[in-house]
Amino acid sequence: MSSNKIGPHISLQSSVVETIQSLPNDCDCFQCFLGAPIQYGVKTLAEKDIQDSQALLHSKDVVMYVHAPYIINLANPEKANVGRSSLQKLLDTTSRISKTHTGVVLHIGANGTIEHVADQLNSMNISAPLYLENCAGEGTKLGKNMEELHKLLEATDSHHIGLCIDTCHAHSAGMTDFREASSVVKMFDEFPDDRKVMFHLNDSKVAYLAKVDRHMPVGR
Repeated sequence: MSSNKIGPHISLQSSVVETIQSLPNDCDCFQCFLGAPIQYGVKTLAEKDIQDSQALLHSKDVVMYVHAPYIINLANPEKANVGRSSLQKLLDTTSRISKTHTGVVLHIGANGTIEHVADQLNSMNISAPLYLENCAGEGTKLGKNMEELHKLLEATDSHHIGLCIDTCHAHSAGMTDFREASSVVKMFDEFPDDRKVMFHLNDSKVAYLAKVDRHMPVGR
């Protein structure tokens, strides 16, 4: 499997295999949801869809990333249990499709601590690659800088856990000023050597250090 892949976020079709088939030919990965973004539910897949999807992903060497529901919040003790259950089902579902050609992207959470998120993750079976996404620096959301991201990775047991860097979030949080090449180089230098890193490539509608999440298409 090639190490560098690029692709879009696409809508889930009536089946996962149809979703894979809808991917443009020049893309070798994609992201989708397996349920409503603001609900805990995860779509239950038919066994044939799982088997056909695995065969298609492997034959095309395409990686399927699934974004976890935005509502999951492992940081908040009052919401962590239901969120952990939803995330575990999502991890198990994607790992059944493929342990090598899937991954799950998770927002870290808010109104809590890095330690609590790590405790939740360490209590789970990380059965598929999991990528923790940085935030835009708004409110009490966690993951606004490399220090917090490193602290969380160091506290987790599984090396199946990596990072998802959203470029809009990084710019808005002040983690990286993408207008300056030196700032981008510094960010890459700070990535952990032993964890995978993926990117959500977005431009930002707001200024550097604005601390709000306002995406724009790349080039806009």
